[in-house]
This record gives sequence, C-alpha cells and structure tokens, in this order.
Amino acid sequence: MSEVILFRPKAELDAAGNLAGFVESCRNDLTVFGADLPFDENIWDVSNSISLKGCRNKRIRIVFSTLGTVNAASPSPMVEPFLGFAKAYMRYMHGLRPTVGFGPRLTALRVLEAALSEQGNIPNPIRTDAHVLNRAAQLTDEHYTKAAAYRIGGQLEMVATFLSENRLSTVERNQRK
Repeated sequence: MSEVILFRPKAELDAAGNLAGFVESCRNDLTVFGADLPFDENIWDVSNSISLKGCRNKRIRIVFSTLGTVNAASPSPMVEPFLGFAKAYMRYMHGLRPTVGFGPRLTALRVLEAALSEQGNIPNPIRTDAHVLNRAAQLTDEHYTKAAAYRIGGQLEMVATFLSENRLSTVERNQRK
C-alpha cells in the first residue's frame, strides 16, 4: 500500500510557487501507482496498482492526452504547465480517493486544459476561474452523454475545489460570512 502525503500549500508562496511545490512533491515523494512510476512519461501503465474484476490480463494505462486528440491513433499530450499538474493531481487524488474508474477524473482534466487553451495562452491551472470552469462544463456537455457529463462535472468540481483550497489558482475563493 502506498503512503499518502498531504500537500500543504505555503501561505508565503503565490499560486505558481505552490503549484511547483505540489508537482514536485507528487513526482518525488508519493509512491501512489508505484515508487518507480515514470512520472515524466505521458502514458502511465498502472496495471500493477489497479485491478479490474474480470480483466486479469488487461493493461490499464493513463494517457495524458488533450481532449481533441483523445481518440486519435497518436494522441497529443497536454501542454505544460498543465501536464505536470494533471499528472500530480491524478497521482495525489488516487492516493486520497482511489477509484478503478479514473476516466471521469482524467476527462475533467482534459476539458479544463481545453478551456484554458481556448484563452489563447499556454494552459496554466493557476489561471482557472469561473469563466474557464463554465467553458469546461460546456465542453463536457458538447462531447459527452448526459450520464458521462454528470460524472465528469462532479470531478471538475473536485478539481476546482482542490485548486482553490490549496492556493493553486490566482483567483481567491470567496470567504463565507
């Protein structure tokens, strides 16, 4: 069983500094999906970490591809710095909330990266705001069935909450009165 290490953002760092710390911590300190996980690869074989009932010999891979190329023969990888965040988030969240159906979690990251890319800048998770999240929800609705969009939307909400609570976005969370 892998040890889960909780990420603690540093108040003195900005969103970019906390993001860099999060990615480095997940790359170097976590052992979720195995201590020898090739973190820098764009396709992770996690077959030894996740077992699906009835699929003993099936390889389980996490492919960090863009939304537009997910079904292509040679999918294009997400773009940095979003790619590093996506890898760190998948590893971290699998340690906290393991799931065998990681598709909606990965798809939520893909639609978020696509929404950030539409802004004309390099997709950076620290730029996530309400407009980007709304666009990501629209992309989900455009590309997936209602049932799948519901599951992806729940994961998208988790990503948004994670970014906000861990000071990984430049948009501050509204304080409750």
